[in-house]
Amino acid sequence: MLHFISDLLGLVSLLIIADAILSWVMPSPDRFPRSLTSRLTAPLYAPIHAIVDPRKTGGLDFAPVVVLVAIHFIRRALGG
Repeated sequence: MLHFISDLLGLVSLLIIADAILSWVMPSPDRFPRSLTSRLTAPLYAPIHAIVDPRKTGGLDFAPVVVLVAIHFIRRALGG
């Protein structure tokens, strides 16, 4: 079960990286496939955006990095 959770978190990490790359290529979150990735990652970013608003950091969104670091530590704690 822990291996499955670790693998699932790995897939979420890939989704976050894909969304970040797509945000550079297609800045509009209304076009596919960016619409899909942004809808899936937005709930993960919401708690971080409540603390650090990207509009107050010069447009840089640190939420993906924070979530990726958190996922890394969770996977390490699970042994994966």
